[in-house]
Amino acid sequence: MKKLFVIFLLLYSFLIAKSISKKEDPPKAKFECNSKSCVGSSLEFQDNSENADIIFWDFGDGWTSELIKNPFHIYENKGFYTVQLIAKTEEGLSDTLEKTIEIKEAPEIEIIFDGDTTIMRGEELSVSLSQNYNFISWEHWSEILYGQSVKLKEAGTYTVNVEDENLCTDIKSFSVVVLEEDQIDVKTIITPNDDGFNDKFYIENIEVFSESKVFIYNRWGDEVYVSDGEKYSNEENAWDGTKDGEELPEGSYYYLIKCGDLVLKGAVNILR
Repeated sequence: MKKLFVIFLLLYSFLIAKSISKKEDPPKAKFECNSKSCVGSSLEFQDNSENADIIFWDFGDGWTSELIKNPFHIYENKGFYTVQLIAKTEEGLSDTLEKTIEIKEAPEIEIIFDGDTTIMRGEELSVSLSQNYNFISWEHWSEILYGQSVKLKEAGTYTVNVEDENLCTDIKSFSVVVLEEDQIDVKTIITPNDDGFNDKFYIENIEVFSESKVFIYNRWGDEVYVSDGEKYSNEENAWDGTKDGEELPEGSYYYLIKCGDLVLKGAVNILR
């Protein structure tokens, strides 16, 4: 019986000593992260510390995190930052590790359009980026194109994705409108009598063009109207059958419409 008691006592003492020894082992702060990241990107920090019960992070930009083992952090400005990890035990032992990381400026996409983003069926729109990147994709529901410059002919939203040499990314979207020939409908009669019907020179779908210009001439070729601003609007600056505020006589007049590469010519009649 004494022998069993002695064995039990020795085993118990061994376990207690081992437990105390383990608690007294000092912590070792260790962590990993991408040494290069980008402004606006979510950067993950991975804690690999040993014998640590409490973790404290200082990201070097005024922000800290406590207790979270593997936090994510977003830097708002480029530059070098000293990241500090403090690993602690419940008994108060601690260890500190510092690493310097570089935050790069994220790329900023600049799209160059060689023409209007509204095109007629069968036409192509040339689009390019102001600079090249390691990776560029132009994503559309029907296809994915690659390269700094592409030609587009399908309607819809295109999303441009780029990645530079630092693995920093940017994304931007734009839309292309494709019109059929019969969708540009020019009303060839105006009746400017303020009854709310055909009072002005109406051009259906002209507002979808980012730039448009309309010229009206009399039968002798004298200009009687030219639209102001970058766009012709059926609501804001449409021709109402006057010249310099004076009513023009009934008869035929001739229009010239320019919307990007699209040019339309024809006759419009004033009826009073």
